[in-house]
Amino acid sequence: MLGYAPQVKHCGVCGSHEGLNAFSVKNKAVLCNECRRKEDLNISAGARLSLEYIIHSKLKDIFSFEVNEDVLKELDFIRKIYVETTLQG
Repeated sequence: MLGYAPQVKHCGVCGSHEGLNAFSVKNKAVLCNECRRKEDLNISAGARLSLEYIIHSKLKDIFSFEVNEDVLKELDFIRKIYVETTLQG
């Protein structure tokens, strides 16, 4: 979804690269421990790194990695909420 990619390399509020364990649909970004709110979604390091890979890879390379079932479920959950919220405007 061109133009709708979330910020996943650093905190979308303060820019920190540490403690990125939340995903904010509102901010369209990952958040650090200090900036997260209770309504933000938890995100594991594996899911965050997978999102980073998917967003920043060439199209031909997107499916060239594997993740475990837990990360896959987490990515699917985040995708569903992100897409629904983003499309609602």
